[in-house]
Amino acid sequence: TTQAQGFKLADALRGAGESALDQLADDALTFWEQESSSFSLDQSWVTERVHQLAQNEAERVANLIQTTAQELTAALDMAASVLSMGEREDRFDLQNFVKDMPPAKFASDPLRLEKPRWLSVSVGMARRSIRNDLTNRLGTAIMHFFSSYGHTLEVWLRGTLDSLAREFETHADIYRAQFQRLTAGATSATDVPAEGVLRDVSFLRRELELEETEQPVESGAVNQ
Repeated sequence: TTQAQGFKLADALRGAGESALDQLADDALTFWEQESSSFSLDQSWVTERVHQLAQNEAERVANLIQTTAQELTAALDMAASVLSMGEREDRFDLQNFVKDMPPAKFASDPLRLEKPRWLSVSVGMARRSIRNDLTNRLGTAIMHFFSSYGHTLEVWLRGTLDSLAREFETHADIYRAQFQRLTAGATSATDVPAEGVLRDVSFLRRELELEETEQPVESGAVNQ
């Protein structure tokens, strides 16, 4: 479900510090193998790479939310079309209620990573040296950053799902009421509009579990 998938992604991001350190070491090694004339990497390179790693994971959460909004919007459009109410106005597109995802903001003390002297002798030793240097100098900051950013995304995810649920229910209720009025006044089976459409709307809501988004998040979130 959307809710479960989103929280799983946010939880994975909170624990991504170790893998981020591994990736930074690999990226630094690759950089120095390609740029043999460079002997160090400054803080801006490290910050940019950390932001990119966090953003890549966060985009998966954002894409999940956008897909949910698209599916809910399509369900409402289908209901409106079948009930002869025309297509809904653009301002009711549920994607408009998805606020921008919080940006990643990593900060650390000034630092400069030096290229290992034995890179030309042993790539494995050089990588271990880079990884240890990163861990000693940035390990705590990177762990805290990913834990905090994962929690921030989880809060954003929950609030966004709550907002989508409210808007979806507001408009779905209009179509349900319209359907009930039409069926109440129907004189034969041929007068009744496609009931399956509204069943699809309700099914989609249940499938995405949007009615449960107000439940507290049971995870080891770290307060900012």
